[in-house]
Amino acid sequence: MSGFVRIKISSIQGQEFAITEFFANAWFGEYSLTDKPVRMFEAQVLENSSIIEIPKSVIKSVADKYPVVYKNLFTAQSERTLNMCELLNGMLFYPLSARVAGRLFWFAQNFASHLDKGVLINKKISQQELADLTLGSRQRVNKILKHFEILGILTISGQQYLIHDMLALKQQTHLKNTE
Repeated sequence: MSGFVRIKISSIQGQEFAITEFFANAWFGEYSLTDKPVRMFEAQVLENSSIIEIPKSVIKSVADKYPVVYKNLFTAQSERTLNMCELLNGMLFYPLSARVAGRLFWFAQNFASHLDKGVLINKKISQQELADLTLGSRQRVNKILKHFEILGILTISGQQYLIHDMLALKQQTHLKNTE
């Protein structure tokens, strides 16, 4: 695929939570290879994207002929499961400030432009989107971002974030509640 796709889950009340994001050269849909109906995940296209759909029968046929495909699918699924457990751990046991720092750190690692003044996240992210991604309110996320600005970790301009100190941002992912 190319572009940017977010995999999320939704409640019947309309609440949403992002599980993971995919961008250029990623693949997803491994759950569709099983015979079990899986409808709990939604794919949300967040920017112009091209996605190639490969029928399950083709993938199974190739994997039966070349069993290493199954090994690689298992390895990739194991990594995604570990990432999901890490995300769940953060949501359950870390304060909102650490979750916000973690999401910003992830975006900085995956959508970075390195400038003289720091790392610019090349993706517009609203405070509401950050709140949705971290299970916080926009108001609390705003307060945390202002605190990060006071600490000199980042500068916010509209929906863009310039990270001045990646190490300090990463350290915020391990702090106790600073809200």
